[in-house]
Amino acid sequence: MDTVCINKESSAELDESIRSMFKWYNGAKMCIVYLAQTESVHNMHKDKWFTRGWTLQELLAPSRIMFCASNWSTIRFPSSNRKGALFNNYLDKTRARRTSTSPSPLLSMICKAAGLTVYELCNFPNFATRRISIWRKMEWAANREVTREEDTAYSLMGLFNVSMPTGYGEGAKQAFHRLVREILNSKTTSVSQLEIINWGSQGPSSDYSAFGKFLRLSDDRLSSSVLIPDSPRLYVTSPESRNVHFYPPSVPITLSHLGLCVPVLLMPAAHLTSTLAGTADEGNSGYEFPPRGDYSATFTHSEHPHPSFQLREFCNLLDGRLFSRNSPFSPRATRIFAVLNIAEKSAEVLLPETGPCLAIQVHPNPGIEGWTIPEGVEFTTKPTVRPFTFYINYHNKTSFRIPKDKLTHYGMTLRMTYL
Repeated sequence: MDTVCINKESSAELDESIRSMFKWYNGAKMCIVYLAQTESVHNMHKDKWFTRGWTLQELLAPSRIMFCASNWSTIRFPSSNRKGALFNNYLDKTRARRTSTSPSPLLSMICKAAGLTVYELCNFPNFATRRISIWRKMEWAANREVTREEDTAYSLMGLFNVSMPTGYGEGAKQAFHRLVREILNSKTTSVSQLEIINWGSQGPSSDYSAFGKFLRLSDDRLSSSVLIPDSPRLYVTSPESRNVHFYPPSVPITLSHLGLCVPVLLMPAAHLTSTLAGTADEGNSGYEFPPRGDYSATFTHSEHPHPSFQLREFCNLLDGRLFSRNSPFSPRATRIFAVLNIAEKSAEVLLPETGPCLAIQVHPNPGIEGWTIPEGVEFTTKPTVRPFTFYINYHNKTSFRIPKDKLTHYGMTLRMTYL
C-alpha cells in the first residue's frame, strides 16, 4: 500500500522513500498486509507476498501486523497458547515472543513460508537480533523475487542498517557490490564483517547441484574479491557452514580493487588421490599419517565444482611427510589452504573455538619450493573456487590458541593478504 504514497516520477522522492522505508515500517503502530492470493488461512502460506523482495522488511520491521485475505477479512491470531484463548485480529510480536518456544501453528506457518525462524520474526530488529550474522540475513533474501533487478540489493538496506543512493539502471551486481561496501564500513552490522564471506560453503553434505547457480552468476564477475559473490542469491549455506564461528576483526576489513584484505593462517596439505563427488569412495578419505605437529585434518575438496561432474581431492592437512627432506610428494601434489575465521592477538593466533574452519585454496605467485612461505608472496585463486569447511584435529592436549612462536613448528604461516 505504501507504493501509492510515493511519487515515482521524482527520483529524489523515490530515493528518499526507499532509504526510509524500513524506518517507516518499524515506527508504525500497525502494518496492514493485503494477501491478494489468500482466500483462507489454510492456503495463506502459498501467497507470493511471502517470497517477494520488498516484503521481507515489511514482515520484519513492524511490531504489529494485520494480515487481510483477498476479500479483506482479517486473519486471526490466538492471544496465547492456552486452550480456549481469545483471538486477535493482528500479529503482536511482543506477545508472540513470550510464547516463541511453543508458537501457534499459524505463526509457524508464516515463518516457514517466509524462510524465517519464529525467534527471528518475533525479535527483529531488537538488540538481541543485531547479532544475527550477515550471511543469515543474505540467506533470507536468497530466493526472493523482485521486479527490478537492483531491488535485490536496495531492499536489504534497512535489514543491515545502512543507507546508500539508489540508481536504477546500474544493474543488480553493481547495486549489490555497493551494498557490500556499506556493510563492510558499518560498525553496527554484526559481530564480524567477515561473516559476509560465509556463502555457498562446501562441506561433506553439500548439495552440489545448487552450485550451478554460482556458475551462471559468476560470468563477468564484478566483485574484486573471490570471497564475495555478486548476488545475495548465492547465500545458500550447507549445514556445516551454519556452525562457522567468527571473531570480531582484530584489524579493519577493507575491500579494494585488489580484493578483500584479510589475515589468514596458511596450511599446506598433501593431495593423495581423487574421486567423483557422490560416489561410494568419497567418504573413504581417512588416511593414517604423521602430522607435522599437534594439528591435522583430512578432507575432500574441489576447486572446480560443477553440478553434474565434480572431482574431489583427498587432502591431508599438515601431513608431516610434506616437511621432510625426502618428501614423497611433488610440488604438484602440494596444496595450500588459507583458514579465514581466525583471530590474531599480540602473542597468539586463535583458531575457531567452536565449529569448523572456513578456508579457501590459494596458489602462491610466484610458486615456491618446499613448505616455507616467504614474506611478499602474493596469492591467486581459481575463478570458480569458493570457501569450504573442515574440522581440525587437536593432538597432545593442544587448544585453539596457538602461540605465534609455535606456528612454524606446526607448519603454519600467518599472513595478511588480498583475496
